[in-house]
Amino acid sequence: MLGDKKLKLVLAGDIMLGPNAITNTEIQNSLKNSSYLDDIIFMGFIDDKTRDWLYKYALASVFPSKYEGFGLPVLEAMAYGCPVISYDNAATREVAGEAPIYAQNVYELLENIEKLLSLSEEQIKKLQAKGKTQAKKYNWSNTSAKILSAITKENRFVG
Repeated sequence: MLGDKKLKLVLAGDIMLGPNAITNTEIQNSLKNSSYLDDIIFMGFIDDKTRDWLYKYALASVFPSKYEGFGLPVLEAMAYGCPVISYDNAATREVAGEAPIYAQNVYELLENIEKLLSLSEEQIKKLQAKGKTQAKKYNWSNTSAKILSAITKENRFVG
């Protein structure tokens, strides 16, 4: 509970169809035996409109990816003003800067979720603004130009 609001954990992604769809047996059993199972919403694959709605109205986006190639979901969440809690990895830090709340391990993820739940509305608004500011540094036009430049530069050295 946060104030008078009852919180739900929303799990979205291809395999997030319910506890039985999770391939990691330890996580699957933890979910099945959780006293909070009724407070977990398994959405599976979601379309862009649903994803955008979730980012807009979520208290936070938790991104528990230890190894990430770019961190697009983190940027998407921040662009909507959704605070992010993420593992501290090079790819996420490169694009997200200091906007997320970073964790080194699963215990820190949990501590950071608890910390976020205890923040004042003013502190949450600061996190949201920090994320939006960072996300504005990236847009499709700039990103595609950088990718094209990198490809062009790479092709100059080939052959």
